[in-house]
Amino acid sequence: MVVNVTPKIKHARPKLTVTQKTNHCEKAVGLSNAINDAREAYQEQAAVISEKYKQSIKWTRLQLHNDTGLRKRRKPNAWNAFMSQKLNEANQALPVRQRWKLTTFIAEYGQELTTGYCRLSVSEKEKLRGKVQNLRENHVKIVRSNPKALQKQVNAMFNNMEKEWEDITSQTGVEGFYIAVRGDVEHFHESKIFYTPRARSFIKEISQLDPKRFALKFESWVTGDFVCVAPTSRRDSVNAIVKKYKLSKKKVTMNYDNYEQKIVETYSIVLEGWTCGKVRNPGKIGRREDLVVLLNALVNEHCLWIQLTKEQVENRIATNRERAKNGESIYKPRKATKRGATGGAKSADVIGDTDSSEEEEEEEEEEEEQGAEGGAEGAVVMG
Repeated sequence: MVVNVTPKIKHARPKLTVTQKTNHCEKAVGLSNAINDAREAYQEQAAVISEKYKQSIKWTRLQLHNDTGLRKRRKPNAWNAFMSQKLNEANQALPVRQRWKLTTFIAEYGQELTTGYCRLSVSEKEKLRGKVQNLRENHVKIVRSNPKALQKQVNAMFNNMEKEWEDITSQTGVEGFYIAVRGDVEHFHESKIFYTPRARSFIKEISQLDPKRFALKFESWVTGDFVCVAPTSRRDSVNAIVKKYKLSKKKVTMNYDNYEQKIVETYSIVLEGWTCGKVRNPGKIGRREDLVVLLNALVNEHCLWIQLTKEQVENRIATNRERAKNGESIYKPRKATKRGATGGAKSADVIGDTDSSEEEEEEEEEEEEQGAEGGAEGAVVMG
């Protein structure tokens, strides 16, 4: 048997002229500019909608990315309208729990429904289509989040991704992991994590946490919406003011428990714009909403350190003492002096300044307590 192979014919295209090349280039540049302008307009519109209706940018973009309004809907179907009409007529006289379901209704009266539909004229079918079209046009579209639909979408996507990762690792022998968590508190989907054996040992060695616990920590950080910028900037601003006005030669550690005495009266500075009443450790504030407001104030520098004048410090000290006399807990009480056991070593021949040594010990103990409470200043761990 002779196989005839048709040779491939290479079609020669004429070279583009200079004018054609210029036109193609202008068309490509114009298309790129139009797409970039549309993206910028989209970002601006999303920001305007988010600001006006008090929704997050992420939620607004998700609604705009939803392509239900971009896809062309099917034309109204006369058969569907006819079925809906007959079903409503059959259920009109029935109580709520005894009404027909669509599938059961079609299975029971399928032949009668088909015969009735075939007897309809063209004008009657067109009238049914018109009713459906009017319902669509008069339907009020309400935009709202749909966390259940998002949960199904995420689960389906990551099930496929997990299978792909398993195939990749088995075929190529690569090692790796991924962690994906929900981006908002109102979302329903669980954390998605995949790791190979060596990746699991790496995570445990570096973070001292099991991968699943590590994913939960990451999820709490994301949904808590806390950034570690504020504590660092607040601490740096304290030291910057102290260094600028030469208030102290040593580095200042924030003291929340004895804030008035150890910070305000000692260094003549005050934290202005605090949003949660009395200045205290952010870890003891409690409510997430209050912490978010405080964080925004710190980041936007509505809450910041300012230098007090000598007269302001004197007035502050007088006010604090007056409040302390009235029973308010302005100053942290001193700890009781630790007495040695009976029959201990004799006292030293030289007696130093007891008050200064006690104050230094007290400051060291307070610094240790501050470190034990928060680690970093105002650090909040959402578990």
